[in-house]
Amino acid sequence: MTSADDLLRFIDEEHHQPEPLTDSWQVLIVDDDPDVHQATELALRGLRIEHRPLQLLHAHSGGEAAALLQQHPDIAVLLLDVVMESEDAGLQLEQRI
Repeated sequence: MTSADDLLRFIDEEHHQPEPLTDSWQVLIVDDDPDVHQATELALRGLRIEHRPLQLLHAHSGGEAAALLQQHPDIAVLLLDVVMESEDAGLQLEQRI
């Protein structure tokens, strides 16, 4: 009789380590509160996804974020506060994106 373990074959992690990529995932943090930037950095410190580190970029307004998005078109994730310099600054940025 065949068990479920016999049906699945797993690669032995000790013998198969994927090549680490040198590129990082760029994450843009957009918030007017410096504490949010600091807490996010602390929470994500040392995190690697698919063997790639995170590179955190920071913007404190919708305008700063728009400029960074133009400079860095390969941003993987945007953490966006809706209410910053105006009640809908984040939504305005979302519309531009």
